[in-house]
Amino acid sequence: MRRLVALAVLLAACSPGAVTTSGPAATTTTVPPVTTATHPTVPTVDHDRPLAPDFTFELADGTTFTLSKAGKPVYLVFWAEWCPICRKELPVVDEISARYAGQVEFIAPAWRSDPGYAEQGAAELFDSGVIRWGLDDEERIFSLYGVSYQPVTILIAADRTVYDQWAGVRDLEEIEQAIEGLIAVTG
Repeated sequence: MRRLVALAVLLAACSPGAVTTSGPAATTTTVPPVTTATHPTVPTVDHDRPLAPDFTFELADGTTFTLSKAGKPVYLVFWAEWCPICRKELPVVDEISARYAGQVEFIAPAWRSDPGYAEQGAAELFDSGVIRWGLDDEERIFSLYGVSYQPVTILIAADRTVYDQWAGVRDLEEIEQAIEGLIAVTG
């Protein structure tokens, strides 16, 4: 019985949104989960990194993008034009995307957006023309990756393994380092 109680406490402490305390004047921090969807067993490839779910996505320019056919690393950023945090980070991502255009695919599904406003937002935020975007009206890709808010970024290696992911804003240097690492593992 004691083992079951200890196991339950351990599992609760490791779950997303776990509360942590430290020091005599304990502070409470709730960490929101990046992903919330439950997926069947996810196969792994290199370095025990999970395999990113495959998807085909209709882009705003009328073309389609299929992850399994990308043939190079993918910078996948979930966004919405009405999101103030997205409006802060995406111009930085756009600036960086111009430098890595031939080496990395930049794909940006938008959700919960009016098509006209999303198009206007993309024109403002994706000035370089490198970031390819589209509306995920049915929230298919957001659900597939368990994304429940934005911005969330997932870096996917050419072998379709998830290299890195984060929620919120990173600065230019942090994003560049992550992309350089992504390119390095791709070979």
